[in-house]
Amino acid sequence: MWSALTLALFWSRGASAEGGAIVGQPWLKDRKVAGGDGLSTKNLVFHPSVSGEFGFDSNYYQRSGTAVDDNNFGPVVPMLRFRVTPSISMESKPLPAPAEGALNQPLPRLVQYGASANLTYNEFISLDSEFRAEVSSLRRLMGGASAYLNLFERRTWAVNGSLTYQYIAEPSNQPGAGAAFDRSLIIGGANLVWTPGGGSFSWTLIDVATDFTLFARPSFNSYNRGNYAFTTRGRWNFLPKTALIFDGSVGAVSYSESVKNNGRTSEARVGLSGLLTNRLSATVIAGWAVGNFTGSNAPVDYNNLVGAAQLEYFFKSSEQKKKSDGHDVGVSSLTGGYQRSFAPSFLGDFFRRDRGYLRGKYMAGGRFLTTLEAGVAGVAYPDYVSAGVPGVNDGFTEYRLDLQAFGEYRPLSSLGVNLTLRYDQNISQVVQGIDFEDDLSFKRFKAFLGVRWFM
Repeated sequence: MWSALTLALFWSRGASAEGGAIVGQPWLKDRKVAGGDGLSTKNLVFHPSVSGEFGFDSNYYQRSGTAVDDNNFGPVVPMLRFRVTPSISMESKPLPAPAEGALNQPLPRLVQYGASANLTYNEFISLDSEFRAEVSSLRRLMGGASAYLNLFERRTWAVNGSLTYQYIAEPSNQPGAGAAFDRSLIIGGANLVWTPGGGSFSWTLIDVATDFTLFARPSFNSYNRGNYAFTTRGRWNFLPKTALIFDGSVGAVSYSESVKNNGRTSEARVGLSGLLTNRLSATVIAGWAVGNFTGSNAPVDYNNLVGAAQLEYFFKSSEQKKKSDGHDVGVSSLTGGYQRSFAPSFLGDFFRRDRGYLRGKYMAGGRFLTTLEAGVAGVAYPDYVSAGVPGVNDGFTEYRLDLQAFGEYRPLSSLGVNLTLRYDQNISQVVQGIDFEDDLSFKRFKAFLGVRWFM
C-alpha cells in the first residue's frame, strides 16, 4: 500500500533527484561536447544529431540489496538497456566578439534566439528471467524542449527570456509500481540587464524565474509544486581580468495541497571572480540564506551559510582559445570546486547540500574527446513529518559519491563512437516508520557503448 512516506523517502535515493549531480548524455548538456559545425543558412545554424547506445545498468531501481530492502521491495535487479536519442538545435549565428574594453559597440543585429529539442527511447531487458515482464514494462520515452530570446545584447539595456520543458522518467523502488515518479518540469525566466559605459559594470536588475514540478501519476498530485524566485546580480570589473560579483534573491515554494509546508526563501552573496593567469581562473562567493516555512507539518526553518569556490585551469591560454573571428573553440580544461546550497525538499521542508567536485574536458587533435566529472556530497535533511504517519521523524545526513566518464573517438567530423561510464553510491541509513522501514543506501553502475551522428 502506497504511503506518503514511501514517496518522500524515494527522493533521497536518486542522484537525479534532490541534491543530484551529473545526469544524462554529455552532448545534450554542452554544445562544446556536442561538436559539429552545423548546417548554416544566412542567419541560422542547425545542429541535428542522433545516437544509439547499448549498455548495462546494475541497479536501475536503486535498491540497497540488504535484507531490509529485499523484504520490503525486492532484490537488486541488473538489466541491459538500449536507448536511442535524436536531437536538434537551432540558433541565430553568433555575434562577433567585442573589441577589448568596448562591450557596447554597435552590433549587426539586435535579436539573438535559439531552440532545441531531444527525445530518448529507453528499452530494458532483465538479466533475471523472473523479472523479465516487470522490467520490460519500464520502456518509455523521455525528453524535452527549450527556447530562448535575447534582445539588445551588448547594448546599455538588454532583455533575455527562456522557456524549458522536460519530461523525466523515474521508477519507484517498489515492485510493480512502474513509472511512479515520472514527472514534468516546466522552467521559465526573464531578466533585464543594465550595462552602462564601456561594460566594466553590468547589473541584472531583475531576474524572474519559475519552475513547476508536475507528477504524471494522479495519486502524487499533492506533491505538485511551484518554485518562484526574483534575483538581482551584478559584476564590476575593477581590474582588467578581475571582477567583484554579487547576487541576492527572494523566492517562494508552494505545493498544490497541504501535504507539504509552503515556504519563503531569501539569499545574498558576494565574491570575486577572475583570471589569476592566462590559464587559471578562480571564483569565490559566499553569503547567507534563510528559509521560513509555514504549515501543519512541523515546519523547520533554514538559517545558514551558502557559497561556492572554484578553480579552472585551461590547457590553452585565453588568447590561444580564440579563432580569428573571436569565437571560443576551446574545450580543454580542468575544474575543481566546492558548493554549499539549500533548496526546498520533498523530504522535510528543505535539504542542504555540501558538494566538492572535479570536472575535466579534453579534446585531442579534433578526433578524441573525453570528459570526466566526480563529486562527493553530503545532503542534510531536517526533522520531518510524513502525511498519514503520526509523529516527527528525526533528520539525517546522507553521503553521495558520483562519477561519470565519457570518451568519444571521431573517425569522421560528423561521426563519433563513444563510451559512457557512471557510478553512483548513496551512503545512508535505514529509516524506520510506524510499520515501515527503508534502507536508503545503494550502489549503481552504468556502462553504455554508443554511436552518434551529429553536425
